[in-house]
Amino acid sequence: MNRRTLAIVGAASVALAIALVVASLVGGSGDQGQTPAPTGSGSAGIAELAQDGAFLGSPDAPYTLVEYADLQCPYCGQYATEIMPTILDRYVRTGKLRLEFRGLAFLGPDSTSGLKIVEAAAAQDKLWNVLEALFAEQGKENGGWMPGAVDGLGDAVPGFDLAAARTAADSGAVTAAIAANDQLAAEDGVRGTPSFTIGPKGGVATPLEVKALDVASFESALESAVAG
Repeated sequence: MNRRTLAIVGAASVALAIALVVASLVGGSGDQGQTPAPTGSGSAGIAELAQDGAFLGSPDAPYTLVEYADLQCPYCGQYATEIMPTILDRYVRTGKLRLEFRGLAFLGPDSTSGLKIVEAAAAQDKLWNVLEALFAEQGKENGGWMPGAVDGLGDAVPGFDLAAARTAADSGAVTAAIAANDQLAAEDGVRGTPSFTIGPKGGVATPLEVKALDVASFESALESAVAG
């Protein structure tokens, strides 16, 4: 697995960089960094779920699962297309979990431009629809796929105002949201993507320890966290 250095910059006015070694948190030796074939946009699958900014699922859920991800990270794409549908069915739709997305951008300019659109979509309560649509179109890291994927969001995500999101992408609110994600990642000790924390509603979140990038490993980790 390739090792990369991720510089996370906090929200403070001084540029305090925290060097992180980027490796897949749960990618096994057989993954070889390859992006899985898209399984289709998750927009239809989450259409009936409540969204509030970066959150997906019922605000009354007893636990919140936080995901840190870069849109170009192949393991993040694998999680989104292969594992998240099961988590939605078994934990979010049943009211056991609420999800929160905290996007990072360290793999290149396309990670940043894509994340800005995702964060801008939060104001329309379409962040998760846009996120899933982009992961469904994920190509190679820095392979130039992001602009086309963003251009297609107007058709891929019903009700999404792409023009408004483009206007908001460079706003202070989006810049602040991304800086806040960076700061929280540093505080949570994030060392790679995808990375997850879980905690009870209103309580303290802790890292979700997952042994492999597959459904069974995630279910085992989630059951242990909820039982604990």
